Amino acid sequence: MENQSKKFSSHKFEGSFIDDEFTDCIFEACAFLSADLSGCSFSDCTFLNCSFTAAKIDGCKFHGTNFRGCRFSGVSFCRINTFLLSFRFEECLMDSCDFSDMKLSETVFLRCKIIGSYFKNADIRKCVFNYTDFKETTFEDSDMREADFRDALNYQIDPLKNKLRKARFSSPEVISLLTGLDIIIE
Repeated sequence: MENQSKKFSSHKFEGSFIDDEFTDCIFEACAFLSADLSGCSFSDCTFLNCSFTAAKIDGCKFHGTNFRGCRFSGVSFCRINTFLLSFRFEECLMDSCDFSDMKLSETVFLRCKIIGSYFKNADIRKCVFNYTDFKETTFEDSDMREADFRDALNYQIDPLKNKLRKARFSSPEVISLLTGLDIIIE
């Protein structure tokens, strides 16, 4: 089903919406609770204060899509369609999400809380993570070159297991990069 220039407000998306297309739509205060959005396409859409709990987004396409104030819990982003992928997250809460094996270069995560999530073997070159809290989030074997972590908090990044060339960090949080080196700082 094709949906163009529609506004969905306080709508509950439950069940299956496989292969639906949404273009230039606004979703405000919507709930996607265990919804199956497999293969859906979201082009130039905006999600405001929406909740995605255990939503299935396998094969979803996101192009020019913005998420503001949204909550994602247990969402596996690693199975979305990354062809022409472009999305942006502002002030979102992402709890127990999986970004493993994704090509996310130049994606913006601004003022987000990414808690207990995974970035394994992820391409996050030139991503912007300003003012983002990474409590209990794992970064492993990821390409983080030129990523911007200024004013980010609680990240635990092992510089021996990730590519960090020209990545940007700010003090004092940058000291956490030394955690895995088994050194003593006095």
